[in-house]
Amino acid sequence: MGRTMSKMYATSCENFSADAPKDNPVSDMLADTFGRLHTYLRISLTERCNLRCQYCMPAEGVELTPSPQLLSQNEIVRLANLFVSSGVTKIRLTGGEPQSERI
Repeated sequence: MGRTMSKMYATSCENFSADAPKDNPVSDMLADTFGRLHTYLRISLTERCNLRCQYCMPAEGVELTPSPQLLSQNEIVRLANLFVSSGVTKIRLTGGEPQSERI
């Protein structure tokens, strides 16, 4: 997953700044119930991890989302592009240990 996702993400990111309108205000879609506009997106790629860090894996464990319900690489890139076109200026890819499962 690492190399393939990195290549897809890097290729798509090259177009982010070119595709994003320069004077486009942030979309209302990015406003919360208090009217605050959010321009930051965090996408969790996977929950799977072979580590048991206390801050994200309690001693009793957690039930993981079945793989078919996780986003595909293409879906992740499409969502990132959608949010960028709506005003997101920062995307952080997080979640689990990326090498522990092939997505």
